[in-house]
Amino acid sequence: MKAKSKRRFIRLLFLASLFPVFCLVISLADEAASGSEGMEIAGPGASPAIDLQAVLDAIVGRNRGYGGGVFRLHSPTRGLLFEGSSGYAVRQPPVPMQLYNTFEIASMTKTFTAVTVLLLMENGLLELDEPIGTYLPSEITSGLLVIGGHEYGPEITVRQLLNHTGGLPDYWYDPPYIIS
Repeated sequence: MKAKSKRRFIRLLFLASLFPVFCLVISLADEAASGSEGMEIAGPGASPAIDLQAVLDAIVGRNRGYGGGVFRLHSPTRGLLFEGSSGYAVRQPPVPMQLYNTFEIASMTKTFTAVTVLLLMENGLLELDEPIGTYLPSEITSGLLVIGGHEYGPEITVRQLLNHTGGLPDYWYDPPYIIS
């Protein structure tokens, strides 16, 4: 595969991973629209403005105290428009969610990533049975799956990743990701 196609592939995977953020933006817009007619997101000349923190608080509040959320709205032309957090990073004892907290998104992006990969395949930009080492640099594939000293990461196929049969361990229980 050509270098240009590889870059396009990585870019599309990145864009697919942003889809949940897009869904949150749609949800925020829907929340604002149901609250008041003709409201716009805060910005120069916007009147009346949506209180995005209040909207984020309302959406996170629907979880009845389970989890929190972080939302950042950035425009290429206008810069940072909003940055906020809501809810709790830890429920007991209560620790408020902060902008810098990290948290799992679990399986939210699996479907969107799979659709993006299949669209790339349909357009001839990748093959499902090609190893991921064909498309991704060794900095990404190195160390993904090492068994008995053999590096299997670059040999895992795109199809195996989509089917979750590539042999990658469940990171959920991997010590680097567990907070004690």
